[in-house]
Amino acid sequence: MHEKRERSKSVALGSTFLNMILFAVKGSIAVQIGSLGLLTDSVHTLTDSVSSIGVYLGLRLADKPPDEEHPYGHGRAEHVAVLLVGLLLVMTAVKFLSDGAVALMDESPMIDVSGTIVLIIAGTAVVKLAMWGWSYHVGSAEKTVSLVADAWHHLTDVFTTVLVIVGLWGAGRGYLYMDSLVGIGIACFIFYVGVNYTRRSMNNLMGAAPTEGFFSEIKEKAESFDGVKEVHGINVHDYGRKLAISLHMQPEDSTTSVKAHEIAHALKEMLEEEFSAFVEVHQEPWEPPVEEITGLIQSLSEEMNEVNDIHKIKVMERKEGFFISMHLVLPRDTNVEKAHVVATEVERRIKKTIEEELRLKMDVQVHIEPCEEDCEHCSVEEHRYL
Repeated sequence: MHEKRERSKSVALGSTFLNMILFAVKGSIAVQIGSLGLLTDSVHTLTDSVSSIGVYLGLRLADKPPDEEHPYGHGRAEHVAVLLVGLLLVMTAVKFLSDGAVALMDESPMIDVSGTIVLIIAGTAVVKLAMWGWSYHVGSAEKTVSLVADAWHHLTDVFTTVLVIVGLWGAGRGYLYMDSLVGIGIACFIFYVGVNYTRRSMNNLMGAAPTEGFFSEIKEKAESFDGVKEVHGINVHDYGRKLAISLHMQPEDSTTSVKAHEIAHALKEMLEEEFSAFVEVHQEPWEPPVEEITGLIQSLSEEMNEVNDIHKIKVMERKEGFFISMHLVLPRDTNVEKAHVVATEVERRIKKTIEEELRLKMDVQVHIEPCEEDCEHCSVEEHRYL
C-alpha cells in the first residue's frame, strides 16, 4: 500500500482544477440563458472543487509523522476535510432551496436553449463521470476514504446535470416552473449528501465504534493464533490512516509467563500487519488451579495404603514450565527401595490424574519423609497449600 498516497493527492489536485473549469463553463451558460437549475448545478460543481482541495490538504496533513501531541499520527485530518465538505454542501443547499422557492412564486421568463448548449452541458456530465471513475479507482486502491467520498460527490454532479437538461427541455416548451423545480430538487439532493458527509465524519471524529463484524474478525484471527486460548476486552479507535487496537490475551493453560510474553509479542505483530493498525496486547498470565490440584493430590493420598500423608504441596513456575513439588510421608519402617517405588508411583498417578481431570501438563517432584509416628495428631491439619 502507498503510505504517502501520492496518487490520491494527484487525483485530488487534478479534480480541483477540472471542477473549476466545469464551474466556469456551466456558470457562464446559466447566466447567459437565465437558468436557476443550471446555476445551482454549477455551484454544486464549485463545491466539488472545494471538496477536492480539502481532500488534498487533508492528505498532506495526514502525512505528518506522529509527535508528542498526536502519538497516533495526523490521519484524522481526512475526517476533518470530509466534515468541512459536508458543512459547505449543507449551506449551499439551504441557499438554493430559498432561491428556488422564490423563483417558483415569481413569473419566470421563457428559456430558449440551443442544441449546442445542451451538448456542452451533456459533455460536462461525461467529464464528471470520468472523474468519478478516476477518483474511485485510486481511492479504493490506496484506501483513501476521503477520496472515495469525493468520487461519489463527482457522481452526484452527473445526476444533477442530467436533471438540469430535463428542466431546460421543459422550460423551453412552456413549462417554465420545471427549471425552478429542478433547482429545488438538486438543492435537496445536495443537502442530503452534505448531511450524510457531516454525520459520518463527526461519528469518526467522536470515536464511533466499528461494526460487530469487525470485532468478531479481530477476535477470530487472534484466537486462531498459536498459543492463544482466548481474547477479550477488544477496543478499536479510528485515527484516519491507522486504527488503534487494544485487547486482553489469555494464553493456553500451562503457559509460563516467559512464553506468554513471547506469544503476546508475536500476536501483536500479526495483528498490526493484518489490520494495518497500532496494536497493544495486554497479557493475562495463566494461573494454575491450585485448590483443585491440592484436592486431587489429597484424594490420591487417601486411596494409597502405602502413603501416610502428602503435604507442603507447591505449584511453581520455572522458565521451562510449571511443576508441582510435595513432601511424601511414608511409614517409618519403609526401606529405601520400597520408598523409591512408592514415590515413583505417586508421581505417575498424580501426573496422570491432573492431565485427565484438569487437562494440564506439569512435572511432578516428590520428596520422601519417614513418618516419626509419635505425633499427637496428623500434621496434615497444619499444612499450607501454596
